[in-house]
Amino acid sequence: MDMNAIIAQAAAGVLIVLLGIFIYRHFPLKADGKTMILGALFIILSLIVSMFTVRIPLFGIDSLRIGFTQVMLVVGGSLIAPGWAFIMGIVYDLLGLLVNPTSFPFLGFTLGNILVCVIPSLWYHSGKTKKLTDHNMMMAVDISLVILCILSIIFIVVNDEVNINSSAVPFELWMKFTAGFICVAVSSILILALHFIKNKMPQANLHELTNWMMVVLLIEVCIQFGCTPIWLQVMYGIPWAASLFVRIVKACVMIPLNVLIGYNILKVVRRIKA
Repeated sequence: MDMNAIIAQAAAGVLIVLLGIFIYRHFPLKADGKTMILGALFIILSLIVSMFTVRIPLFGIDSLRIGFTQVMLVVGGSLIAPGWAFIMGIVYDLLGLLVNPTSFPFLGFTLGNILVCVIPSLWYHSGKTKKLTDHNMMMAVDISLVILCILSIIFIVVNDEVNINSSAVPFELWMKFTAGFICVAVSSILILALHFIKNKMPQANLHELTNWMMVVLLIEVCIQFGCTPIWLQVMYGIPWAASLFVRIVKACVMIPLNVLIGYNILKVVRRIKA
């Protein structure tokens, strides 16, 4: 493990500790048998679904994953209190290492698994769902996706080469044009797809859907567009921005699917729980 990986491990460990302190200071852990069973159920479901995850080589490394493990964790985190969601993320990460062992545990990915469970839990348990209107939440979704598209285009325009594993790959004009067009196209398709889903939803369920859209987008931005590309750059030398471009294309398909699948699972479990 090189020095950058050691520094990243230390930074991720500190962030995990600080997040834990924040969570348990503001949301003290309360003994709840139903919550424990619910959290355990979604951990098991996530581990089962992870076995069917498809790994796609990105610059020669199987670093891009297509699957629905994350949406199971997000649904589980949405249903339980933040303190239990924090534990859920840690337990899933530890069991995941046993089911799919890697060369060495990386705390950056542990932090990601914790955030996948904690972010939706904080969203639903901190009163945010009552303060924001459906219009404002959809606007926030649209603005976030546009910003991601603009950042990708800026990277494409200002860089004439991409460093991959210490090798410089020329970024020619036709490649810039093609990459920029793809970014704009997939971002536009993603926005249209989310608005299509929203418009087809009955008015009575609209607020619940827009909240779920916000949660899915927050996870995508924080984990898939933020944390994971950084850890991959540290571990494998995959440039953050190059990874981001591929993930924007992936998001065009996965975000609408996660919205539809996760929303329906969440609705069914809440009915059963009630």
